Order: sequence, then structure tokens, then C-alpha cells
Amino acid sequence: MTRSLADSKPARAVIAMTAEQRAALPRRTAFVFTGRPAVDLAMTGGDDWLSVWEVLHAPADLDRWLAEGALAVPGTRADADDLRAARALRRAVTAAVDALLGERLPQRGAIEAIDAAAAVAPLVPHVDPRTGARGWARPTARAALSDVARDALELIADRAQWERLRICASDDCGIVFYDASRPGRRRWCSTERCGDRNRARSYRARRRSG
Repeated sequence: MTRSLADSKPARAVIAMTAEQRAALPRRTAFVFTGRPAVDLAMTGGDDWLSVWEVLHAPADLDRWLAEGALAVPGTRADADDLRAARALRRAVTAAVDALLGERLPQRGAIEAIDAAAAVAPLVPHVDPRTGARGWARPTARAALSDVARDALELIADRAQWERLRICASDDCGIVFYDASRPGRRRWCSTERCGDRNRARSYRARRRSG
């Protein structure tokens, strides 16, 4: 079982590339959401070889990620400082996720950075008295990132949750996800994205060999 971000087949391929080869790869804009805010943030790109998966290119991308993700926070109006804060939190969360995949406690610096982000006032829930719709009262990007950081701290503090972190079993994927299923035997980041595709591939292989 793959237990490090750098051990997946796509990661190894990118690590082996030169800087020029990485720079020539297409710019990514599509988000990947698997349901756990902290883990999803780690899957938005990063430093060094992780930069080929960068999707938070501008403050507007952060707004879109917050609106479309598990927290569902529209209307944040992020600025350049918010984007820098998001990337700093991502750096710490990514280091933490990589450590937890290897069943290790994250380094102190990563935990302290996540703690600092979590110390910001979080989102305030709000219910529209006319419609009963749930939302957030005057949401900001920093408040939303505080909630993401708190999710990361919850993951770090509960060793039982470490075992629920998975790297997608598809050879050409490498996405990390949190397995929230009751039996805890989920293999794919998404049934639609990787599960169905790999089952179809296995079926075709059996047909050819049969």
C-alpha cells in the first residue's frame, strides 16, 4: 500500500521530470473534492513537484474552492494576503497528511502553523429566517481557512482517523482521500472517476484473457 504522497506512480513521474518539463505541463484549474476539507486543501497543489497540480492561482480561485468544497462558503472575496495564507496552511497540512499516511506524528512546525490558522475566528453559522436555508454570517476566506485548519487538527489528534487516510488505488491517480465509509475499505478517491474506470479496465482484461 502506498503510504507517502511521493510514492504514487503519478508523483514519481513528476519528480523525475526537469523543471522545464514541469513548466510545459498544462495549467490546471479543476478542483478535486473528496469530502474532507483539510485533505482537499492538500490536493490543490503545492511547492516543488506538487506545483504541477496547482489550482489556486489567484484569489478568485480560492473563493471558488471555498464555495464549491465541503464547507460550501460562497461570497468570501479573498485577496492576495488570503491566498498567501491559504498556501501557507496548505503547506503545513500537506506535510501533516504525508506524515499521517506514514503513521507518524507531523513535525512540530507543521502543527504550529495549523494551530495558528485555527486560532483565527471561524465561520459563524447562519439560518435564513425566511427560508430556513443554512449558510454563513458574513463569511471571510480567513474564517473558512480557520475551519479547514480545525479539521486538520481533528485529524492529527485522533490516531484512529490516520488509518482512514488513503491514496487512491488507481495507478494513474495519486489523490489522497479520507475514507468515511462504515467498513473502512474504500479503495478509490471517487467511484465515478477511478472506481468505474478501473473496473471497466479489469473487465476488458478478463475478456481478452478469456
